[in-house]
Amino acid sequence: MYLDINSSILDFEASLNTMGGFLDLKQERILAIEKPGEGNMNVVLRIRTNTRSFIVKQSRPFVQKYQDITAPIERIDVEFQFYKAVTNKAIAPHIPEILAYNADNYLLILEDLGDCKICRISMMIELCTARNCMNL
Repeated sequence: MYLDINSSILDFEASLNTMGGFLDLKQERILAIEKPGEGNMNVVLRIRTNTRSFIVKQSRPFVQKYQDITAPIERIDVEFQFYKAVTNKAIAPHIPEILAYNADNYLLILEDLGDCKICRISMMIELCTARNCMNL
């Protein structure tokens, strides 16, 4: 099932609930679905629940921003493998943690690092890491 900003909360809850209990519907409800910024290759959405927020990325057989350009749908698996492989203590604080992955639906769920627009410049001059930029 493809999910996007127009998908219903019920569709998201049903899809995420099938991911090994990632979303426990007895304890957690989705409150909002929003775009954290412009995705280029994949659909990228921020999901806010009553207990947390997280990022959902889903690949399609095309480039999300330019849908007439085909792209390998399996690319989300490459991204998943990259995040899994990065264990270097110098790099890990700068990338989101993997929360869940569903290869069958090309869904990758990542830690929400918040709105880091201001931090992008600070990160370039090494004033913050991705995880602490929300406190600037």
